[in-house]
Amino acid sequence: MMSLSMIMMGIFTILQQVIIPEKESGRIEFLLSNGFRIKSYLKSAILSMWLSGEIYLAIFFIVFVFLARTFNIKAFPTDVTKIFIYGTIVNTGVSTFISSVVMKIRRAALMRFVTIASVFALGYGGNVLINSTVKNFQGDIFSLLLTFSLIMGGVFFALGMFFGKGVDEETVVLTIPE
Repeated sequence: MMSLSMIMMGIFTILQQVIIPEKESGRIEFLLSNGFRIKSYLKSAILSMWLSGEIYLAIFFIVFVFLARTFNIKAFPTDVTKIFIYGTIVNTGVSTFISSVVMKIRRAALMRFVTIASVFALGYGGNVLINSTVKNFQGDIFSLLLTFSLIMGGVFFALGMFFGKGVDEETVVLTIPE
């Protein structure tokens, strides 16, 4: 869960530095006036969020393998690979959701608040949920993680698709700066 919160921090940073200023400065409006379609821009925003999350996951995977070999931690590569795949499922849903929501919101301050609140909610709330569930769970931990990952990834992906359908040129262009 901590790696997921780090992914969210990376996505938050990308949103703060790239997508939100593009909406505020009118660069998206310039692209739209030159024939660029809003759905294409939304897909590229989702792809950039997803790729940044996958890069974070790959870095955590490499660091974990390095530390496990350095300190002789007996972690099975299949277990670490499963966690990487579970993180990818959640990353897909979260990237879709956050990109769609940011395109839908008009106020820049509200965009920033929503992104930081989602980072906190996923990082802290997910960590508390998993810690409390693992203590009471007597079965296979990886089946529990897979279930959480599929549910979270599916819910966020469905919400992202729902909000993404309502994104149009007028909503994206009419951004109110701070």
